[in-house]
Amino acid sequence: MLSIFTNPAPDTLAEITAVARAYYRQSRQYQLTATDFFDWLELLPPATRAELGRQGFAVASHQLDFLRHCLELRGHSMRTYMMEHLSLAGYEQWVKQHQFNGELPDSLVFS
Repeated sequence: MLSIFTNPAPDTLAEITAVARAYYRQSRQYQLTATDFFDWLELLPPATRAELGRQGFAVASHQLDFLRHCLELRGHSMRTYMMEHLSLAGYEQWVKQHQFNGELPDSLVFS
């Protein structure tokens, strides 16, 4: 999964995953709309835009990138959230790993 990166310690990975899941879970409080979807599509490279446009709003509404876009539009910065909720070591690892989402799948299941 992170073969090109230095693998974080299992406890740090678990911490990052838990905090990332909590961040994305905030999207439950909002009604995500087709307008959000089309605004997000405009920001994507053409090939990605075309593919996600074919898949549609229903599929995209579970994509982590889309959820982050919607949360950030509503004033919920992921960087700030992670900084406030991770340990120093966890935050440093999160930044070092290019803000990865721990072991969360591309399609997030809120369990």
